[in-house]
Amino acid sequence: MKIAFLISTFPPKVGGMGQVAYEEAKRLATHGHEVTVFTLDYPDLDLSFDLDQKFKIVRLRSLRFGDAGFAPQLICRLKGFDLVHLHYPFYGSAHCAFMAKVLNDQKYLLTYHMDARPVGFLKKFLQKVYDFLWAKVLLKNAVGIITVDREHLLAADYIKFIAVKKVIEISNAVDTNIFTPELGVSDSEFLLEYKNKNIILFVGNPLPFKRLDFLLQAIPKLTTPNTVLLINSGGYEIEKYKKIVDNLGVNDKVKFIGRQKDQSDLAKLYRRAQCLVVPSTSSAESFSLVALEAQACGCPVIVSNVVGIRNRVDNNQNGYWFQTDSVDDLVQKIDQLLNLSSEQRLAFRQHAYLKVSQNYSWDKHVADLEKYYQSLC
Repeated sequence: MKIAFLISTFPPKVGGMGQVAYEEAKRLATHGHEVTVFTLDYPDLDLSFDLDQKFKIVRLRSLRFGDAGFAPQLICRLKGFDLVHLHYPFYGSAHCAFMAKVLNDQKYLLTYHMDARPVGFLKKFLQKVYDFLWAKVLLKNAVGIITVDREHLLAADYIKFIAVKKVIEISNAVDTNIFTPELGVSDSEFLLEYKNKNIILFVGNPLPFKRLDFLLQAIPKLTTPNTVLLINSGGYEIEKYKKIVDNLGVNDKVKFIGRQKDQSDLAKLYRRAQCLVVPSTSSAESFSLVALEAQACGCPVIVSNVVGIRNRVDNNQNGYWFQTDSVDDLVQKIDQLLNLSSEQRLAFRQHAYLKVSQNYSWDKHVADLEKYYQSLC
C-alpha cells in the first residue's frame, strides 16, 4: 500500500506526535508498505537522519509560525497515494488532506492526537480562525478517525463534529527492547553524582501545557531529604524555567541536564529514578509517551487526574494521580512515593513494567493500524 503521512513535526525534531509517526512509518515500511512522510522543514536539523530510513521523508518549505506551517504545495504532492494519514493537529496544512480528497478523489484518515493549547494572543487567534474554517470539514470528511485514548477524545474540543462510529482506539506504544528494567545495566556517567539521591524526573519539551512551572512550585515544599529534580529537556523557553528555579531558591534541588538524545541513555535515567512526574493539567496532554517509557523501565509515575493521561497509571499500584491544580496534593504524592517501603516499591515497579509490556507493544499497534487501513481501502 502506498501511504502518505502528514505531520507538523518529525524526528530528529523532538516531540511525542512525531515519535509516534516515526515508529509507525518505520514498521510499516518493514512490512512492505511504501511510506512517504510529509513534514515541515525546520532549521538546524541533522538531515543525515533522513538517509538512514527505509521510508521517504519530504521536508516542506512553508510559511511557518512555531510548529504550524502553510505549505499549499502539499496538495499536489499527495496525488497517487492509496491513503493519506493526517496526524492531527497540523495547523496551516491539515486542510491539504481534504483538498486532496476534493481534487484527487483520495481517501484520508486522521489520528486525533490532542487538543492544541497555544499561548499568546496571536497564536490563539490564528488557531481559532483555522479551526473555524477547517476543523469541522476535516473531521466530518475523514474516512476514519484514530484516537490514542477514547476517554480523551470524548472530552475533546471538537467531539461534536466526530461520528463516533468512525472512531477506533489504537493506543500509542513503546519499544520494550530499549525501555526495559533490565538489571546490570550501568548508569550513565553523569548519574554517578546523584548516586545517593532520590531522583524525581521531568522528561519532555517544556511547552506551557506541560506545566513544568507547576512541578517546580512543589520542590521547595517536599519533606523527603536528599531529593533532586532532574529536568531532561531543552529549548522552548528553558531559560524562563531556570529563572523560576532561581526565584524559588532551589538551585541545589533542581538540575537541568539537557536532553538525552539517545533512547538507551534515557532508559538508564528512568531506571535510576524514584519516579517520573507528568504535571500537565489540561487535555492538551492526551496520552504521555514518557509515562509509558518510564514504566517500561520499572519507574513509577505520578500524573494529574485529567482525562487521557490518568489512564496510563493505575492509581496506588504503579504510581499516583494528583488533584489537578493542587500543588500541595502533588507534594503529598511525591513524598508518599519516595517513602514507600522496599516491598511496596518493588510491587510498584513490577506493576509498572507489566502494565506496559502487556498492553503497549508496537507490534500490536502496527498490526491494528494495518488492519484498519485495509478496512478503509
